[in-house]
Amino acid sequence: MIDSHAHINDEKLYTNYKEIINNAKLAGVNKIVIPGWNVESSKLAIKIAHEFEGVYAAVGVHAQNVSDETLDSIKTIEELAKDPKVVCIGEIGIDYHYTKDDKDIQIEFFKRQLDLAVKLNLPCEIHLRDATGDFMDIIRDYVKVNGVFKNKPIMHSFSESKEIMEELIRYGFYISLSGPVTFKNARVQKEVASVVPVDKLLTETDSPYMAPTPLRGTMNEPKNIPYILEEISNLKNMDKFELERIIDNNFNIVFNVGD
Repeated sequence: MIDSHAHINDEKLYTNYKEIINNAKLAGVNKIVIPGWNVESSKLAIKIAHEFEGVYAAVGVHAQNVSDETLDSIKTIEELAKDPKVVCIGEIGIDYHYTKDDKDIQIEFFKRQLDLAVKLNLPCEIHLRDATGDFMDIIRDYVKVNGVFKNKPIMHSFSESKEIMEELIRYGFYISLSGPVTFKNARVQKEVASVVPVDKLLTETDSPYMAPTPLRGTMNEPKNIPYILEEISNLKNMDKFELERIIDNNFNIVFNVGD
């Protein structure tokens, strides 16, 4: 099993990161991507990744951290991306949930990091919340000029509609589902899970956030991937082990690792 997005560099998990990663491996989760949200957390993701086989890093500046960085930080992210353990640019994106006051700089950071991922031919993990219109305008404009994405961008912890999912897949995107797909009232995520093409699907925990049912309210860890995988297999009416095999293969293709 794979966890394509786990913040093991978060202070809630980092104090015990070796045990957390070992527990994940004991649970059968043997490939993990640790995303950064700013320069320092990206460096920490790389440090952790170098300590374990099957653990990788993503480097980037998150939408909610753009005000604490400068555009020069993107040059640093590009340098960090040269590390052999870095397999992705991320976590990047747009988020207007708390404020739109920094909308322009969020969009600037997102566009520049999206361009960086394309330039380096690395996938990027994209965070999107309460900003669907601006995000889709940016993506559609890119596709008009450049054609579909070749670097396999990933919509992390996807919570948009089935129609948005289908459009993004036409543009070369992958869809990553997390704990909310197990929530009783998560109608949108369950609908997406039931119809998303299996060859465009990844799983993640987004640890330490959004623990799956029946663990809601606890601190999430990569070892909880089996709950997410089982829910998706039920929604797709698929054999769990076959789904696991396909998602593992997707991980290898997207991040250019493994067999």
